Amino acid sequence: MTIRNSIHALTLLLSASALSSAQAGEPVAPVTVVEPESIFSGSLAGGYDSTYVFRGVDFGSDAIWTGIDMNLAMTDALTLNFGAWYINPTGGGIDNDELDLYAFLTQSLGDFEVGVGFTEYLFPEGGGDVPELALNLGYSIASIDLGFLYAYDFEVDGSYLELNAGYAIELSDRIALEFGTGIGYGDSYYGVSGFNHVFVTASLPIAITETLTFSPYISSTWAIDSLEATGEGDHLYGGASISVDF
Repeated sequence: MTIRNSIHALTLLLSASALSSAQAGEPVAPVTVVEPESIFSGSLAGGYDSTYVFRGVDFGSDAIWTGIDMNLAMTDALTLNFGAWYINPTGGGIDNDELDLYAFLTQSLGDFEVGVGFTEYLFPEGGGDVPELALNLGYSIASIDLGFLYAYDFEVDGSYLELNAGYAIELSDRIALEFGTGIGYGDSYYGVSGFNHVFVTASLPIAITETLTFSPYISSTWAIDSLEATGEGDHLYGGASISVDF
């Protein structure tokens, strides 16, 4: 039963109870109807990355980005997530902005989450686009979030796979310390057929208000195996973002 239907059923039950009491001649207490929570939620964010690194590859430095992310609760366990994200690296000899349009359906199954979705990577300045179909699996155990990503790139007819893990420590009611790590693998993925890279990241989200969050971060990636063979190096970079929830 959805949240909306549950509240509707509760309202009918309370109304029936009040009517029964009135017919019996007893005083009727006022009935408070609880309004359903909005099935929509989302966030608007913007930030700066000293280097734009995507799946272990350097795509330029001094990057400014912005994005909008929306969630539609279709049922208590099924969510449609969709949005747009734009980034523009201004340094590093690469003049190529990027716009990502995406939509994912995610089903919660207890401690498990299964998501499937599609992303269109658009390059307004350089021209061209890259469509990608992806599958996400998530599992939480002992305060650790484990994840698996499989992405199929239609442009190169290749696949990217990633195992990752995350852990958060609450430092106060408004500040948390978050850690993430993972390893990527490519299968005919832009010249990579083998292990791609390893990464670690740490961020410090600070809740300025109930809806406004400031998040500085630092991250490092190490090219390994097939990606290292393409000439890609290791990267240490950082940045910060600010987001507003609605």
